[in-house]
Amino acid sequence: MSLQYWKGIPLKKNLLIDLVASISLLLVMDPRLTGIAVHEWLSVAFASVLAVHLLLHWTWLETAVKRFIRAAGLTRFKFVLTAFFLIGFTVAMLSGFMVSESILELLGARRSANMTWREVHEISSNLTLLLVGIHVALDWGWIKNACRSVVTESGR
Repeated sequence: MSLQYWKGIPLKKNLLIDLVASISLLLVMDPRLTGIAVHEWLSVAFASVLAVHLLLHWTWLETAVKRFIRAAGLTRFKFVLTAFFLIGFTVAMLSGFMVSESILELLGARRSANMTWREVHEISSNLTLLLVGIHVALDWGWIKNACRSVVTESGR
């Protein structure tokens, strides 16, 4: 199968979703850029983009789970990294919801006065960003080749 399709998914579509996810994550990670309300709603949107990303890569996840014991070190590491990313992101979303200023207000609920939730949110968010950075670094070769392939194909 050529690089124009990755696991049956059109490469341009895959790269576009990854690009949207990356830009969304960067915007979400610093609420000073957007303000708290936009930060919260972008986080919800990012969760949707992340879900699409995971669905597009579901075959890889299934294969990684099935081959986890026999897998080579890098595949096993990527699987564990992905699992920790999902856990970290889930904790960040749930703790963010607990300290929400705009979403909870819209729902008529009050945010938690417990500052532990804010600390959990900040720590899980920062650790998740670190894990995403490692994920991108490990896949950098594929990213370069995919971008080169899309640019070359577009130039024809």
